[in-house]
Amino acid sequence: MQELVREFGTHSAVTAELEKGFALTAFDLGANLNSFLFDGFEHIRGHRTPEELESHATRAGCAVLIPFANRVKGGLYTFQGRSFQLPINEVPRGNALHGFLTEREWKIKAVYKGSDYLFGEKGTSRAPRSGAGVVFSYDFACDAGYPFKFTSEAEYSISKDGLWVRLTVTNSGKSDMPVTMGTHPYFLVDGKLEEWTLEGKSKGRFKAVDLIPTGELEDVSFTGKIGPRAFDECYVAEGDVKLYGKRKGIKIKLNENPYVQIYTPPSRDSIAIEPMTAIGNAFNNGIGLKVLKPKERFEATYEVIPFSP
Repeated sequence: MQELVREFGTHSAVTAELEKGFALTAFDLGANLNSFLFDGFEHIRGHRTPEELESHATRAGCAVLIPFANRVKGGLYTFQGRSFQLPINEVPRGNALHGFLTEREWKIKAVYKGSDYLFGEKGTSRAPRSGAGVVFSYDFACDAGYPFKFTSEAEYSISKDGLWVRLTVTNSGKSDMPVTMGTHPYFLVDGKLEEWTLEGKSKGRFKAVDLIPTGELEDVSFTGKIGPRAFDECYVAEGDVKLYGKRKGIKIKLNENPYVQIYTPPSRDSIAIEPMTAIGNAFNNGIGLKVLKPKERFEATYEVIPFSP
C-alpha cells in the first residue's frame, strides 16, 4: 500500500489506494483532489508543485467551492434584509470567486479502505459502496462579508465503479445562512483536448454578462467534439455528462447537482466540468441558493465513472 500521508511542500498529500492502479490523492490545503488513478490511467490534471497549489488552487486538481461556487458579482449581496460585502479575489473583474476554503488547511478526518480505518475517526465515511477514500473537515468561524458559522466535510472515495464525491455543510451558528456548493475538477481522457467529445442533455445555457449569469436560459448545447471551442459557461443539466477520447472516457453522474459549469483553461490540457448546487451569483439571483437554518445539514454528491467508448 502507498504511504498514506506525505509532505507536499508545507502541506500534506493523502493517498487512498484500493489496489495497484486504483488510487486517489488529495491535499489538506483546500481538500483539493489531485489525482484519480483508475486502471492505471490518470483522470485528473493535478497540481505539479506546492507553489502551483498555493498560488492557483482552482487552476488544477479539484478544488472545493464553499460557501459559494463561482462568482458573486462585485462581492455584494443582500440576505434577509442585510447587505454584505465579500472580499474581492477576482480583482480584474471585481468579483468574489469560489468561496473561502480553497486556501484553508482542512483536517484529515479519516482515511479508510473497505471497513478498515487506517487513520483518523472511524465511521465517518458515507460512501455507498466498498472502496478506499479520505474524509476532510473544516470548521468555519465567520469571515468578512460572511458572518455565518458552519462545519463542512469533503469525501473522496474510489471503488471499482469509479470515484464518488460528497460535500456537506452544516449550519453551526444561531441564524439562517445562505450557501451553495461545488467542485472544480480538471478532467483528462486520452488524446488532445481538441479530439475529445462532450455529450449530455441540458435544458440550456445561462446567458451571461462578463461571466455573471443573467438568469435567462438560451437554447445552446455543449454536446459535440470540443475542437477549437472555448468554454466558461453554465448549463442546466438533464442527466449524466460524458467526456471521452478514442480509448478512455468518463461519465459524470451529477446526482444532487442540477447545474454544471464547463471551462477550458488557457493551457487547453484538460477540461473543467464542475458539478454545482447553484449557478454563479446565486447569492443575488437565488437560482439554486440554499438557506440553512441552525443545525440544518446540506449534502450533495456526484460520481465519476470511467468507461471505454
